[in-house]
Amino acid sequence: MRKIREEELQALTLLKKYFYEYRELVLSDKPDLVDMENSIGVEITTAVNQNVAEREAFYRNKMNDKNIRGFSKVDIQKFEQYGLSLVHEKGNGRIFGLSRMFGTEEKELIFKAIEKKYKKQYQPLKILDLYIFFRQFFIEGISKDDLQGLFQNIHQYENIYGKIFDKIMIDFYSELLILDVNNDSVRVITNYNE
Repeated sequence: MRKIREEELQALTLLKKYFYEYRELVLSDKPDLVDMENSIGVEITTAVNQNVAEREAFYRNKMNDKNIRGFSKVDIQKFEQYGLSLVHEKGNGRIFGLSRMFGTEEKELIFKAIEKKYKKQYQPLKILDLYIFFRQFFIEGISKDDLQGLFQNIHQYENIYGKIFDKIMIDFYSELLILDVNNDSVRVITNYNE
């Protein structure tokens, strides 16, 4: 029996909670979640690298003190070095989190995660979706050009490997970006995962 990853359990819980069409999913393999009766599957992956892991560890360590006044100038410089902006409430300095603009590094991580999954073989299903955990703080500023670039890369992978995925979902902590590959449409669900 294969080891079940935490991401698979999280995705299973979230998809069942927020989407009617995924209510019958169960843990499986290739894809990771499957509803055999309705011929639906979801493959789960993460998009992360060492720089992101270091940023996340630094963030989690520093966020134990949730008051901006508790950060040294060195801490603030380190946040800025990582390309992060503190999101805080003016006046009392309470920190809500960090934000980071969606840039080249983030795009490359997502492209690599998608391409890696296009290279695999899956059991035949009517609908196969891809769910990417991309929990790199709170990403903001995804432009129409960024989305168009995502679709272009997805279609390039389809030209090489064939059509595999119907939807690609990218989980940004509290937002879920859903790319419908069949008609190049985008849907964003906010306050997701709360």
